[in-house]
Amino acid sequence: MSESDRPIDLFLASLLGAHPDDRAQAEEELGNVAPEELARVRRAVEAIAQTAGTAQTADEVLRAVRGLLSRPRRLEGYTDSLARFFDFGEAEARALLARIDVPEEWMEGPDTGISILPVQAGPRMQNALASLVRLPPAVTLSEHEHVGRELLFVLEGGFADSEGHVVWPGETLEMPVGSRHSMWGLPGPACVCAALLWVEGGDGGG
Repeated sequence: MSESDRPIDLFLASLLGAHPDDRAQAEEELGNVAPEELARVRRAVEAIAQTAGTAQTADEVLRAVRGLLSRPRRLEGYTDSLARFFDFGEAEARALLARIDVPEEWMEGPDTGISILPVQAGPRMQNALASLVRLPPAVTLSEHEHVGRELLFVLEGGFADSEGHVVWPGETLEMPVGSRHSMWGLPGPACVCAALLWVEGGDGGG
């Protein structure tokens, strides 16, 4: 297929008023697009939303992307990376990804609107608190200090923080011992990130 026929480009074209058949084709094929490509979709849609003529147009764009990114099996491309991050096997990673869309798996987090899903990590991460964290758009995790090294790996959505970091799917953020920041969810689907926190000054091996 040509450069302009890629699902990501068909989808973006459909958002700008292209033929409805393009939209249907894009929605069908985007289910097999790599997470890195989906991240490119999100960045492009953010640019469209920011330059849209009305707030309604921006909202419609974001709703469209939110629907696509909520497809089952959308995160399978992260299986290997998640297994390495938490130091467990592929089967455990797939099982964890399957739990993300089950509301009962999540518990109330440290601030209102934030949810936590505890994770049993592998032996190399035994000294860290392991979890998935869900941060919806515009919800803020208040400023906090890291008593140990923290490592975040975004699976879906995105977040920004008070230190100027903007983190999207497939990207990581490391916060050293003693650092401080607040963070908030960016527009689009709720941010879901894998988190490892070494406590009481721990650094997880640097």
